Order: sequence, then structure tokens, then C-alpha cells
Amino acid sequence: MPAGTYTVFGDEGRPVGTEEFRTAPGIAGSRWFSTIRFSDPAAGEEIVDLSVDEDWRPMRLRIGTGEHHLILQRSAQGFHGARDAQRLQIGPVADFYYRSPGFNAATANRLMTENLTTADLEVTWVEAGSLELRTSQQRYERLGEGELRTRVGRFAAVRWRYTDLNSGWTGEFWTGGAIVLSYPGVVELAEYDPVGAGPFPL
Repeated sequence: MPAGTYTVFGDEGRPVGTEEFRTAPGIAGSRWFSTIRFSDPAAGEEIVDLSVDEDWRPMRLRIGTGEHHLILQRSAQGFHGARDAQRLQIGPVADFYYRSPGFNAATANRLMTENLTTADLEVTWVEAGSLELRTSQQRYERLGEGELRTRVGRFAAVRWRYTDLNSGWTGEFWTGGAIVLSYPGVVELAEYDPVGAGPFPL
């Protein structure tokens, strides 16, 4: 399944790091694994590991920043796990959000599986750095399909608008299969290998 590297941008549109990712078949669906390396405002490295079922609903989440570590596993009652040494038990979660496009791709694919073009969602947001959990209100809107030109090729893509309903921030991104192909001002694909599964450049 596909692998590659994103350039990660900061609030002022400047490159602040990279995210190397790969996807693979999971226990019952698929898995996103990435290493995020930041150079600004301070050097650091994070690990993101998200597994989803065949309907793109989260099954397991692991994030490690070096200073903090979060792991959550789906159970019949919701999700259980720990943040550092503190045990956690939360209710059912349809979508998680963290600072990786793998989460946008998972939510977008879940909505397509459910044939939804617009949805207001209550998302479990993982705070950058601290890995504390909070609830976030988000909106996803599927705007259509078309061809997308990127620096790594031209793709058939689905265009989305994302809005954080708490802050009002909004942006558009494009997905192809299991990945985000473009998210202007957030990430840009710098390297890409379809690894036999795609999406493939046109």
C-alpha cells in the first residue's frame, strides 16, 4: 500500500518539518504509520500509528512524542488505554484527530463508505504535544471529484472542505484512496510510491 513523505507547513506557511508515512493492511482494515520530524520551533520527532476497520472507523491509536505516549484500543464499551501512566476509558469514537493527514483521510473515507457528502462531527481531538484528549466539532463537505496535479504526479482525486467549528478555521484538501494527496498550507506530498496498490498517477 502507498508510502511517501509530506512537507509539513506551519501557521505562516513556512515548512517546519516532514512526515514519512506508509499504509498497510490491518487486522480488519488498514493501518497508517508515520514519523513526523519537526525542525521549527524546536527539533523533535513523533510516531503516529492508526488502525481502522473495513468501514474506516478507528480500532487502535498510538502516538508517541518522546515526552508523552498515548495508546487507545477499541473495546465493546468504547476505547481503553493510557496516556503515560494514567489509564483512560472513553466512550465510542467515530473519528480521532491529530496533526497528521492520515486522520483526515480516514474520516473522509468513512464518510464515503456511509455515502455522506456533508457531516457535522463530534471528534476526539488529541492535543499536539501534550496528547491530552478533548472534544472538537468539525464539518466535512465533499465538493466533488476531478483531476489533481501535484509535484509527484497527476491523480484522480476527491475534493473536500474541512471546517473546525470551534475556531472557524477552514481549508480544502484532496484525497485519493487511503491518503491525502494535497492539503495547501498544511502538508504537500514531496515523495510518493504507490507500492502496487495506489492511488496511481494518471
